Amino acid sequence: MTKVFLFLAILVAAVWVYFLWSRRRFYKVYWQLRGPLGLPFIGLGLQMMKPEKFLQYMQHIGQQYKAPFVSWMGTKCFLYVNDPETI
Repeated sequence: MTKVFLFLAILVAAVWVYFLWSRRRFYKVYWQLRGPLGLPFIGLGLQMMKPEKFLQYMQHIGQQYKAPFVSWMGTKCFLYVNDPETI
């Protein structure tokens, strides 16, 4: 039983390392931008679960980090622009 668990743990770790390694150029660019850090796999999903609080949360983040900033939802990274001059 422990050998099976150890094998699965190593397999999951290897897949995670491969996932991160395959996106390394993306992460290098991401770290140059401002934004809140999210939890692995869920990103900032916990803070954004209540629809009535979503806009308040995004407004707070926009004031805190200015434009542009990045945010994570799951494994997806989103670039938010709150200033039309930036585009």
